[in-house]
Amino acid sequence: MNLFEELENILDQDLIEKLSSVLPNDKPEAIALAVKAVEHTLVAGLIRRSGSEMSSGMLLNQLRDNNPKVNFIKNFKTEYTDKEYIDKCTVEGSKIISQIFPAYKSPLLSLISGFAGTSKSGSVLVSSVVGLILTDILSTKAIINKYDKTALINFLREHHEVLFERMPEGLNEKMIPALGLQELTNAKSFQIKKLEAQKNSMQGESDDSTVPEEAEAEEGGTFLNKKVLVALLGLVLLGGGGYFAWINQDQLKGVFSSKAEEPDPELAFADSLNNIKADTLKVDTLVVQKADSLQASKISDFVALKSYMSNASEAQGKTFDFSTIQYIDDTFELTEGSLTVIDSVATLMKTYGRMQIKITAYSESGNTQLNNKRAFAVKKQLLKNGIEGIKIDAASGGKGENFPEIKVVTK
Repeated sequence: MNLFEELENILDQDLIEKLSSVLPNDKPEAIALAVKAVEHTLVAGLIRRSGSEMSSGMLLNQLRDNNPKVNFIKNFKTEYTDKEYIDKCTVEGSKIISQIFPAYKSPLLSLISGFAGTSKSGSVLVSSVVGLILTDILSTKAIINKYDKTALINFLREHHEVLFERMPEGLNEKMIPALGLQELTNAKSFQIKKLEAQKNSMQGESDDSTVPEEAEAEEGGTFLNKKVLVALLGLVLLGGGGYFAWINQDQLKGVFSSKAEEPDPELAFADSLNNIKADTLKVDTLVVQKADSLQASKISDFVALKSYMSNASEAQGKTFDFSTIQYIDDTFELTEGSLTVIDSVATLMKTYGRMQIKITAYSESGNTQLNNKRAFAVKKQLLKNGIEGIKIDAASGGKGENFPEIKVVTK
């Protein structure tokens, strides 16, 4: 039985009616649609987490830790009239979503309210209850079946096609951009990890088995071909290097005559920012500044973020205005200098492996579609640098300046 079938056994009409009685300001049909939307959106988030070995390992530990903490949700149908119980569902459910679905909470609530037409309080309670029930189901399944990381990944990836087959009409178009789930549209990224599972199942078997001669020959041929290719590549590189040294011998003399000065890694990106053209910046914010103050601001954004991350005493949740990341006016295209700043942020995120951020973009017009594209332009550049999508949230912030803000969700 997959997660959707188990959820439907619990999230039946009776439970939806009880939810509706707690939320008199929301129509029952809106509550029912919100339940479906949250159910599919959270499963989509789990599938996305299965795309990373590290994230899947963390998820498995989180499920095991939270299993005894979410058992109270089983009593919802009998305890729903107790206000303290409902408050507990809201608080604990919000914690679960923040932990298991990093940087998901705010965009999820906005998505559900917009899609189902529920009030803010309705979206909060529905998402909390569904999140608790889903965590209870999956954590219990993982413990009973003694899932390891690979088994959990395989189980979640089995839901990829089912997710899109069962998804409520119109949710896909809203969910993918709102929550940064573009990678889910690539089915190849979520194929079952059969090879590793087969390898584990073969442990303990006799080592007497022989490899067919054809396989050995093919493997040997492949190995020899690789050696030849590597040797040829080495000769090409060696020849190219010698030619380069010959045509640049005058310039190279000065290089080896004295020790080169090591650049400050914190400020390494600063020089490239000098090339930002004036017509790509907002006139009323940057062009009128003096050169020295502009350069200082370019450095300070990243340095402030790095200093904050290195200070363990500062709590997570701080937001930084990144005026060094600029867009060409009225577009979501990043200026050339902005890419270098984003690359530096990516390096910082690799240094601090637990770091998760939310990118909020603005525009003078406040156009939500433009703002979302601007935020995802920054996210896309971070993804190119090898940062996992689950660590990056991107959203519109309404009217504002020509640069985004970056909030550190998790340090």
